[in-house]
Amino acid sequence: SAAGSPAPAPPPPVPPRGRFTFKVRTGEDGDSAVQRVPHSGGGWAQLRRRVQRLLAEGSPAIRALVYVDEDGDQALIHCDESLAEAISTTISAGKSRLTVTVRSAAPAKAAAKQPATPEAQPPAAAFLGGVIAASSLAATIGLVAVKAASAARR
Repeated sequence: SAAGSPAPAPPPPVPPRGRFTFKVRTGEDGDSAVQRVPHSGGGWAQLRRRVQRLLAEGSPAIRALVYVDEDGDQALIHCDESLAEAISTTISAGKSRLTVTVRSAAPAKAAAKQPATPEAQPPAAAFLGGVIAASSLAATIGLVAVKAASAARR
């Protein structure tokens, strides 16, 4: 490689006997059927093309594959380096298959039409929304109590 240029990423490791399988879940809800995709080398672009073919025609492009790493965290496969790390870690754990879930790029138009839901809001915004709702309820209850006390005095 030229001076100052980063070296290209090493190809992902291939387990002995050349058998490594991705068990691919195509639904982000985790309820979809698993489809097996054998992997005997190649990089992220090749794997992404193979997985994209599993999806329905017109599906959004794959942004990443998500798996649960050895610490129980969700980890992304989105480039050659993260693919190599996922395969290497799996092989080091004595396994020759890795279950992944497809994460697609949401179409911009569909994302813009979606209303903000409490689940989609940052935690602070959801908390403040709850505080405002609780304050409004408390104020309404207070007014009802004042009116009731006023009516009782008459």
